[in-house]
Amino acid sequence: MTGSPFRAGSFSAGSFSAGSFRVDSEVGRLRQVILHRPGTEMLRLTPGNKDRLLFDDVLWVHRAQQEHDRFAEVLREQGVTVHLFADLLRNTLEVPEARRHVLDRIFDERVYGPMAIDALRNAFDALETDELTDHLVGGITKRELLDRVAEPRSIVLHALGPDDFVLEPLPNHLYTRDASAWIGTGVSVNSMRKIARMRETANYEAVYRWHPLFAEAGFPHWSDGVDDGVATTEGGDILVVGNGAVLVGLSERTTPAERRSSGVTSTPSSNRSSADTFTGVVWVRNGPIGIDFLWLGPRSLPSRM
Repeated sequence: MTGSPFRAGSFSAGSFSAGSFRVDSEVGRLRQVILHRPGTEMLRLTPGNKDRLLFDDVLWVHRAQQEHDRFAEVLREQGVTVHLFADLLRNTLEVPEARRHVLDRIFDERVYGPMAIDALRNAFDALETDELTDHLVGGITKRELLDRVAEPRSIVLHALGPDDFVLEPLPNHLYTRDASAWIGTGVSVNSMRKIARMRETANYEAVYRWHPLFAEAGFPHWSDGVDDGVATTEGGDILVVGNGAVLVGLSERTTPAERRSSGVTSTPSSNRSSADTFTGVVWVRNGPIGIDFLWLGPRSLPSRM
């Protein structure tokens, strides 16, 4: 298992009220974490689609699940509360507003065509919550869809083969810190650069807005999720240094968008603690750590990094 999920959705324990979730640095005691257990989406990886879905190889899924389960068990043995993403999403989709939000984000007539959109939307809306959760992450083929509904009169669907995906799987949900990352007392739900990962954002938007664990917690959102569009970010490029400072690496997947940095720096002080007080934004090219990055923190860079 990669170490990414350990840093991923990490946040502190406490009551579910404003200020109870926070990440002040990359080190220290981990109290809660979001992990995603490999599932159907991994079984759908093939030598023919793995590159498109951003994987170097096809996994031995049963073994990956065993290793993941042991990893989660070790965390629990250390007193860490482990939240499985599929469970969070499943509970979230019980909320009608959350279900509508996710389906509205996913089924776009510019992708599926105006003649298919209503049939697709209605077919997914009719699914039981468990099955909907499985397909939102694991995808669905044309053959599987047509077992439920008559084929819509759509050029888009007509062009697909029986085993082509109407909704592609999301195997990269495994990397839970990329689509969302906690900074201080708030969360950044990120617009993703790669097509294979864009739908992950809609799932996280729903979880952080409607899941009972988060709905009344009152934490700030540092980004606009899907609405950030081409201002893309991946949580793996975000480093919470500590003492009110954050590094955001500029990469193929994270753009130097002012919109993103201003979200963190402009939050009213009444909603922040000292750990969230970012006083300046500096774009550093080939900086002290050898890469381009955004420095969110004191206006002068530290002498040692």
